[in-house]
Amino acid sequence: MPDPPAFDLQTASPAFRRRRGKGEKRADEKALFGKGTENVMDLKGKRIVCGAKSVKKALEREGVSSLWLARDASEEVVAPLRELAERRSVPVDETRTMRELGKAASIEIGSAAVALLK
Repeated sequence: MPDPPAFDLQTASPAFRRRRGKGEKRADEKALFGKGTENVMDLKGKRIVCGAKSVKKALEREGVSSLWLARDASEEVVAPLRELAERRSVPVDETRTMRELGKAASIEIGSAAVALLK
């Protein structure tokens, strides 16, 4: 008798995913915060601002050393931030999603932009 297929949380029903324990992490969260990515998005204990409006104010004051923009955020939200960052010569990373940026910034919701302050 062949072995049953391996269980994959990604293909599980939404009801099952809601029932999983609070201590368990989803596979994509483990990949994001697993080994090798801590130094890229390890923002705990650092001075950061989250959200497009707060990031824009920080960029205007020239107090930003790095900027992360969500790749799935609305272009009308992130385009002015990208332009302002280019004028201020701030490095921009657009490889993360809104959910990933929110998790990295230790907030419960997604964020279109996260900036590391000088």
